[in-house]
Amino acid sequence: MAIGPAFGPATGRHLGDAVSGEIWQRFTAALDELAADVPGLTHVVPGPGAQDAAGRYGDIRRVLSEIAVAATELDDDRVHRWLTSDATAAVVTSAATEALEADGLVVDRGMDADAHLRRALHWRRYSRGATDDLQRNCARDLSRGSLRLLAQCGAGRGDSRLELQRKRLELARDVRRQFGELQADLLVRVPSARGAVSGFEADVRRELAETCGRIRAATAVALGTAEPARRWSLPDVPAPVLAQRPDEMWLGVVLGAGFGLGSALGLARMATGLAGIPEPIGAVLGMVLGLTLTVAVIGVRTRLNRRAVLDRWVGTAVAVVKQASEEELAYRLVEAQVTGRADHKSTN
Repeated sequence: MAIGPAFGPATGRHLGDAVSGEIWQRFTAALDELAADVPGLTHVVPGPGAQDAAGRYGDIRRVLSEIAVAATELDDDRVHRWLTSDATAAVVTSAATEALEADGLVVDRGMDADAHLRRALHWRRYSRGATDDLQRNCARDLSRGSLRLLAQCGAGRGDSRLELQRKRLELARDVRRQFGELQADLLVRVPSARGAVSGFEADVRRELAETCGRIRAATAVALGTAEPARRWSLPDVPAPVLAQRPDEMWLGVVLGAGFGLGSALGLARMATGLAGIPEPIGAVLGMVLGLTLTVAVIGVRTRLNRRAVLDRWVGTAVAVVKQASEEELAYRLVEAQVTGRADHKSTN
């Protein structure tokens, strides 16, 4: 995939070398050529182009969205090929790079396979945590463009493609199995006592790290490569929030007090009517028993709420780490495929 005129790994240039004017000029020129071939796109007008990087990126995405809508109506293969071409992806990637750098973010401009992989992974993760829509969209486009560059580093057909697909299925199945078993085991061990929460949280984080380590080792064995020197860090999983909301707390108090008061009145009547206990003593006994039941009901509900919170937290933590492991597996398989293609090409 080219990033700019005659841009790519073979030229020795770097990601985002194209200046802002070149990006918009190449995009409008390519759009004019497409509109000349497909008359149904003459209504798509790119406009003069914004002066800032974010505006240029937004204009490009807007025009591409209009073309995508028109493509569904025209049903023309030329439009679909143009939208998914390397040239179009190159323009989007360059514009996204400029927009991110204009916001003060640093983009790795290396053009080797390792740089493409690092960049794709970094901006993929960044897009998931970004709160700004512009940065999130730019990060996604930059990640996709880096993956296309990575795939082109070893252009050529490798002999182990089917073998890699088989390993991909086996490793993905093993990831799902290990995390499924871990989640089932953790849910059985969820405590309800407050004092055991901190120890349980530490155990969950430790076992998640151990599971990721086993998956990483299994991947290295299956691919016949050493584990990467730069460890893939676990995603940040926030601690569980055990404090009840005010409305939940007051609901528990009201339910407990109502149950305790009703029980107190019933027990007082039973004590005075059936057992012949004097009314003052019966009232005191009923009050004590009612207060005890109130405290018990509130305590049980608090423990059940704590357990429910931990159940949800375990599910969230396992899902987040599982997703990160699947992402790591996918990128390592892509890296292995690209390396295999490059080796195959160098031997021919």
